[in-house]
Amino acid sequence: MKVNGSDDADSVQAQESAVKVLEELILAFGDLPTRLIARLFWTELYRARGADPEFMSACHAAFDVYCQCELSEQAQWQELLLDRIRGSDVESEAQQVKEQLNRQVIELDWGKLNVQGMLAYRKQDFAKAQALFQKANLCLPDNPGVVLNLVQVYLESQGQRETVLTRELAEMDDLLWELDFNVLSRKQQNRHKNMGERLAALFVDGMPG
Repeated sequence: MKVNGSDDADSVQAQESAVKVLEELILAFGDLPTRLIARLFWTELYRARGADPEFMSACHAAFDVYCQCELSEQAQWQELLLDRIRGSDVESEAQQVKEQLNRQVIELDWGKLNVQGMLAYRKQDFAKAQALFQKANLCLPDNPGVVLNLVQVYLESQGQRETVLTRELAEMDDLLWELDFNVLSRKQQNRHKNMGERLAALFVDGMPG
């Protein structure tokens, strides 16, 4: 029987081998966002090993790929990037890019709609906020921030409704679970878990007794 330390080493080595093979395929055939995800997985592997030089190198490589991505792609992966490179010497530069990106995003159609949705949400105008987030999601489907905002406002709006519409509930549930949980930041994962539990509770409440 292997000791735990050996098991952990074998597990990390197996993960490294799998990611390395994946990255070789991605470098040959993948697009920039896919290459970015692969490099961000490397940062987590090196962090888990406590391999600081390799971790720093992987963070720089991931950030370089991120900067080559389109504006909308950068917005989509911004939270994940900052989460995975936290504690690295490129984190401050990435934060500066985030500030610039936020100013640029609000000039895009989906960015304007998302900001308007957040303002409506803060005023507790949930119907307006939900409509704006839905439009933003149509402009840029599968953006984690937009989808999570949409599901969040839907859940908050239930307190203002007498009945739960099963079809709309199912649509929100589908949107949430179509997100790839593994490529969400830790904060986004926590939101995802919380909202998943709340949606499940609504399904249970809506079932005939």
